[in-house]
Amino acid sequence: MPSRRAVVAAGLVALSGCSTASTDEGETGENQQTESRSNRTTTDGEAESATPMQGFHIGETADIDGASVTVSAITAQESVYVTRIDSMDVRTAHSARFVFASVTVETESPFPVSRFSLVDADGHTSEYTDFGNRPGYSVVPDSGPHQLLDADGPDGWVGFSVPAPYDGDELRLTATAGDETATWNPPDELAETLRAPLPTFEYAEVEIAETAPLDGFFEMSVTVRNTSETDGTFRGSPNVDEMLYGPFSLSVPAGSEKRWTTEMRTSEYADEDGDEIELSLYSPLEAVERTVTAEASESSAAPTPSKLRSN
Repeated sequence: MPSRRAVVAAGLVALSGCSTASTDEGETGENQQTESRSNRTTTDGEAESATPMQGFHIGETADIDGASVTVSAITAQESVYVTRIDSMDVRTAHSARFVFASVTVETESPFPVSRFSLVDADGHTSEYTDFGNRPGYSVVPDSGPHQLLDADGPDGWVGFSVPAPYDGDELRLTATAGDETATWNPPDELAETLRAPLPTFEYAEVEIAETAPLDGFFEMSVTVRNTSETDGTFRGSPNVDEMLYGPFSLSVPAGSEKRWTTEMRTSEYADEDGDEIELSLYSPLEAVERTVTAEASESSAAPTPSKLRSN
């Protein structure tokens, strides 16, 4: 018999509204499980019991056909970081939201990700998506696990694309193995997020120095304005000379502005003879491209800022 191993998958739990359930006698407290059965009709017109369905909250573990399945986290994002070989970009889902969740499955045999489905009240199902992940191109959720689930990995994520705003009923994650099915109820805050319209943003100001002393620093600052009526998170990714510098995110309330600032050491990107440093700012908005000229150490000139201002 193969040794016991952990296979981690991910799926989505979305809006509130779990299926009607009856409580098993003797079960109490937070670990109480509920079981519901629907009826289906055979070809002879006789009703028979459908697969038993167990309802759980996030963080609880279901025992399904010999496997222990725990849904530990769920997140929804209007944009997501995308890593390439030497850089990082930011991608949107257009008229939808990215939703990621991590699920730990402990079993003595493989537990395929295809056993997880996103199901609504009408029985419509959605399969997971990898959002185009491939070698040299990886979608990175804000919260872990950051890597896509694969057959050999101990953990990972599986994502879904959910229309925004979501107006359906009882969207839920199901995991089915053998003759058993488990569902997980979403947290209330996730339901609220999915029902809200997508936020929209614009640059209020982008300020990057045009020149900088080789033996000093130069500053980059970004001010973002939320132009919608929905609170949201703006994600940006500065890249220096086509290499990742470091992503940032700003939680921007509706109608407000937030500012992000960083200071870069010139000598890390330019040699002793001076050089031109190419900066690119990627985000859900149009890319911003700037060139910073590094001046030789004997120059005492102060950095000259370059501004992009939106009123």
